[in-house]
Amino acid sequence: MAARASEASREGSAPGLVSCTTNVPRVLPSESELVIDTSRTKLTRMQRALMHAASLHEAAIVEQFGRCTPIMVTATLREDVAPLQADASTPVKLARKWFERQVKHYPKAERPRFRFVRVAELTKRGRLHYHFVFFLPPGMRLPMWDKCGWWRHGMTRMEWCRGASVGYVAKYLSKATNGRPMPKGLRMHATGGLTRDEASAKRYHMAPTWVREYFSKEEQPRPMQGGGWWSRINGYIQTSPYFVKSTTAGRVVVGVYKWYRDQLSIKSTQEDSQNATDDTHDACLRYLSRYVLGQGHEGGPRVLLGTHGSAA
Repeated sequence: MAARASEASREGSAPGLVSCTTNVPRVLPSESELVIDTSRTKLTRMQRALMHAASLHEAAIVEQFGRCTPIMVTATLREDVAPLQADASTPVKLARKWFERQVKHYPKAERPRFRFVRVAELTKRGRLHYHFVFFLPPGMRLPMWDKCGWWRHGMTRMEWCRGASVGYVAKYLSKATNGRPMPKGLRMHATGGLTRDEASAKRYHMAPTWVREYFSKEEQPRPMQGGGWWSRINGYIQTSPYFVKSTTAGRVVVGVYKWYRDQLSIKSTQEDSQNATDDTHDACLRYLSRYVLGQGHEGGPRVLLGTHGSAA
């Protein structure tokens, strides 16, 4: 199986295999498998998380003040400095204290939040540096980190992100690690300043595609221990349509249950058949209901009503 996965990765596709990183094809062939590149998927998820968080930050500042001032700080470690997690968290704490002093004259209800995104990156030479983007109200300027002593492990560079969209900035931050493993114990990226509703929207945005098909954002879906997802609001539980068949270095081969392949196929048929009769659509809906409700089909999805971990 590992050989098949490696062959599919090199050639792009092979009989019975669908080469895939993060997106699932709309219609899956029978007996299909998905080959997931774990390294690429991890970087893609990081990019999505940063871009979505950055867009939420910018939208909130623009809504409150009419304009946003994104500032990017690049902090590089000297070659003789061993990287530590505190290297990234300490300057953020200092910047937060500085920000709180700047906004203390605002009315409490109108006081802006301290908002930022951060990502770690390895250069081709293996040197670690961090990119920080702070989302500030108009007219506010960060002090120079080298002059005020916020960064004592190397050098820093500050850039005003004028004329560049936040999406572009976040995409620029999400560069690959040049094939090198990150130092153990270091977080690759972080986000700060989201409200509870914004964090919930980001969490839903980062959920797998099939989860967003079964749950709405208002249901607040969460992953379950042992597999599947459940709703924090109404207790619905949905099992995953995928199962792991084999793993190898940097690759995971995932199988797809037949009920999910059939469901995608029916949905695609409904979308493509614009001239289909009402009877045809009714038959498709009845067929879908049998799978969604798990009636008479062993191994199908289980939609259970009750508290987390128990069925009603």
